[in-house]
Amino acid sequence: MTPLILMFVFFTVFLGGITRQKARTGTADYPTWSIIASLSILIVALLFSVTAGFIRLDWLIIVVSLNILSAVWLFLDKRSSEI
Repeated sequence: MTPLILMFVFFTVFLGGITRQKARTGTADYPTWSIIASLSILIVALLFSVTAGFIRLDWLIIVVSLNILSAVWLFLDKRSSEI
C-alpha cells in the first residue's frame, strides 16, 4: 500500500508540474520537476517512517536513492549559472 501512495504522489507532482509548465511556457524542465517530485515523496516517506511499521527500510532506501539520481540528473543537465 505504501509504495502505491509514494508512486501516486511522485507522478502527480511530476506529471502535473510538467503539464502546467508546458501549458504556460511551451516547454517543460524535466530534471527540475523530477527533483521536486522526489523531494516530495521523501517528505511523505519520512512522515510515514514516524509511525513504526508503516514503511519498510528498503522502500526508504529506494526513495533516498531516487533523490540522489534526480539530483545528479539535475546537476548534469544544467550549467552552474542556471541552478
